Order: sequence, then structure tokens, then C-alpha cells
Amino acid sequence: MHLAEGWGLCPDRTNSSHDIQKYKERKREYLLTTEELARIGKVLDEEEPPAPAALSAIRLLLYIGVRLSEIQALYWEHLWGERIQLPDLKTSAITISLNGSVLKVLAVANRVEGNPLIVTDTSEGLRLTDLQKPLRRGCKVVRL
Repeated sequence: MHLAEGWGLCPDRTNSSHDIQKYKERKREYLLTTEELARIGKVLDEEEPPAPAALSAIRLLLYIGVRLSEIQALYWEHLWGERIQLPDLKTSAITISLNGSVLKVLAVANRVEGNPLIVTDTSEGLRLTDLQKPLRRGCKVVRL
């Protein structure tokens, strides 16, 4: 509506949300303690399929430290030996050196024919979209 008002397609202040103040979001950062990481590692090691792709995604989140959406949109072509190049981050493109833990996850990742994504929904060979449930369940189990 704001754009339509700016173009003169409708009268000013037509948008009912005009007077609603935006919620000021503040930057959040939480670093896991050694104890929390140990509990998460134990739960991940004990967890078995039916969700191997979700487990791989969670491990990559822990080991690489990027946003969930960036893990979900991670392509095999982004891998360059022991580096991963993330081209479309919110801030800028970055290159991350991969440690042995990440390389192990990638070595056992299920590569789906015709799907360029690293973390896929194996039942359909599409992008894995539902990671919120496994993440919430895991956080509850390890008491985060």
C-alpha cells in the first residue's frame, strides 16, 4: 500500500497499518557452552534415522555456524576442496575453511541424483524445509 500511495494510485494514509510502529528487533547472539555442546553431540550420536538429513543439517549448523536458511540452500557446487564458498549471505559472500567434523558430515551426506542441494528431503529429493521440529525437539532433550 505504501508504494501505491507513493505512486498516487490511492490516497495517502489508506494503509490501515500506517500508524502502527515497527517492532525494533535487536541483535541476538547465544554461544553454546562446552557442556551444552557435549549434550548436543551425545543426542546427535544416539539419534537414528528417520531423519538423517535433519541430523546432517543440525551438525552443519553447529560446525559451520551460519544461518539455518543458508544450510538449507547449500549447494554441492559451493564446495571447493576443504572450503565452502557461500555467495549470497545477507552481509556478503564468505569462504569458510572446513574442519574434519564438517568433512565427515559431507562425506556421508546423501547425494540425490539431479538435486544440487547438500541437505535434501530424501523422500522427495527436494530441499529440506522442515527443520524447526527436529531443532525444537533436540533443544528440549538437551535442555536449552
